[in-house]
Amino acid sequence: MVGNENICKVLVRQGWNLSERDKLDNTPLHLAAGRGHTDVVRFLVTAGANMNEKDAMDRTPVYWACFGGQAHTLYCMIKELGFEWRTVDK
Repeated sequence: MVGNENICKVLVRQGWNLSERDKLDNTPLHLAAGRGHTDVVRFLVTAGANMNEKDAMDRTPVYWACFGGQAHTLYCMIKELGFEWRTVDK
């Protein structure tokens, strides 16, 4: 679901909680960033997702974009969307 922008749009219209977490405390934004779904990242942020939300290990979506080797997504997150890239995890 985090890889399909249209599905995300439908879910948000239906009241989907953008801060919903999985068992590892990741939000949809963490997952989309780590998988390189740039359009979904853009959509989630404009829909109100917290850009600096941290997972169970204090890792942000920027961390997951880096870890996943998602250079295009990372560039968009920092340059276009204003994500903070100077963060520290546990």
